[in-house]
Amino acid sequence: MIRHARRASVDFANLLFVAGEVTQIPWQPHFFSRVISVESSYYWPDPAAGLKDIFRVLSDGGSAWILINYYRDNPHCHQWGDLLAVKTHLLSAEEWAGQFRSAGFANVAHERIVDPSPSPEVYTGRWFRDAAHLRAFKSEGALLIHGAKE
Repeated sequence: MIRHARRASVDFANLLFVAGEVTQIPWQPHFFSRVISVESSYYWPDPAAGLKDIFRVLSDGGSAWILINYYRDNPHCHQWGDLLAVKTHLLSAEEWAGQFRSAGFANVAHERIVDPSPSPEVYTGRWFRDAAHLRAFKSEGALLIHGAKE
């Protein structure tokens, strides 16, 4: 993914891509003001340890934002676990919120982000049974959870 991102962003001089583990982010404490994770946190081997290290690298007043499509409260994604090649964690919104709080985050909140984009009349992919299943997933929405380091 980093190679792909580097190729896709050659026109931007202000980007840096660094490989690392979420439980050992290769950066000094209190460096970042914002952390954003999109569609990766359920792959983390230890989500609690990952959130603790994100908290470590955040500056005071900073915030972390995690967007998750694979979570327990949306029953229309549960089948993905069997289709994915790596182990995943299917946590609920409240479980994620608890992980944030345990890592030290304050003002933890979550919301659902509904996907209003058009869906095909016929779905033939592997992630959903059919187009109705895809529409049901999109109407439940992704989970956006965030917290602040005070």
